[in-house]
Amino acid sequence: MSGPGDIVLWAEDVRVDYMGEAPTHAVRGVSFTLRRGEILGVAGESGCGKSTLAYAVTHLLRPPARLVGGTVRYWDTARGEFVDIMRMAPEELRRWRWEKVSMVFQSAMNALNPVTSLRRQFGDVLRAHIDGIGSAEVEARGRRLLEMVGIDPARIASFPHELSGGMRQRVGIAMALALRPEVVVLDEPTTALDVVVQREILNEVRRLQAELGFSVIFITHDLSLLLEICDRLVVMYGGEVAELGPAARIATGAAHPYTQGLMRSTPTLFGDRRELAGIPGSPPDLRKPVRGCAFAPRCPHAFELCVEERPVLAPPVAAGTAGAAVLGVTPAGSAGGTPAGSAAGGSTLPGPDGRPGTRAEWEAACHLRGAVPGPAPAVGGEGGVG
Repeated sequence: MSGPGDIVLWAEDVRVDYMGEAPTHAVRGVSFTLRRGEILGVAGESGCGKSTLAYAVTHLLRPPARLVGGTVRYWDTARGEFVDIMRMAPEELRRWRWEKVSMVFQSAMNALNPVTSLRRQFGDVLRAHIDGIGSAEVEARGRRLLEMVGIDPARIASFPHELSGGMRQRVGIAMALALRPEVVVLDEPTTALDVVVQREILNEVRRLQAELGFSVIFITHDLSLLLEICDRLVVMYGGEVAELGPAARIATGAAHPYTQGLMRSTPTLFGDRRELAGIPGSPPDLRKPVRGCAFAPRCPHAFELCVEERPVLAPPVAAGTAGAAVLGVTPAGSAGGTPAGSAAGGSTLPGPDGRPGTRAEWEAACHLRGAVPGPAPAVGGEGGVG
């Protein structure tokens, strides 16, 4: 039995702070769903909150990080309901991790114990979750897992330093799949690997996902990588969701200026040659309150109003519809879609370069995202820009 709309994991309004003299608001109201058998990508610059979000949804945050708001629910097939993982008892949470949701960490060399053989490390995982499992069964399962990720089973006697970077990453994936979880979180799984090994790891992930049917949250700063492998994509900026939608749609028509900037920064192997253009400036300092749109100081389309008002999220509509980009948008503080005293075309507002612009133009360049899914979201109802 699957969750409503085939949802397996549902995060709503997740907020994480790093505590200190001034709290750093690393994740600010992030919401998304993960469907069964889906690969969901999370992209963005370093410091945008990607890895912190991963630790939040797996309940692995450690001080000084603290979950200060929001919920993460997992569809429990046995109960036939969503379970709030933040309210799980310690023993229930311990078993939930790895049996239902597992994680492949950024650095395989650091994730693996450098002074312990692979045999011992597979044994630690299996014995922690399977009562009474014997050494012979541990050996057999460990060898099968290595073979599953394309490593010679005889390597089970090896230590991590005896393996290449790509092999260590494959071992990390094998350990994450040891108990056949329903969700696997991949946190920068190809960092520091050369492009050939990256390709091998990606192909391995896709093959195993198709074979075993688990869902994937794939986190990386490499947008081109995600556009190739993912079904849907979450683009984060300043601890928030900037854009969320089908990867195919974002690849051909990114809507948010930040996503567009990332696309312009990404080289392509095919098509016409084009000059790459980075995004000037730096992400916001999340120790300070963010007024208006977090991307406004770096946005080429920003108006003066962008630094004052944070647009209310609203569903996107089909491309090509008149006024599609602004349909249903009501900026915070205004009584309706058209401000008082303005014509139907919108009031005139000064842009950053002094040129006049309409409220409609401002809205078109700002946060427009699908409504946050509830406990029983409709299939295909999520997407847009935020």
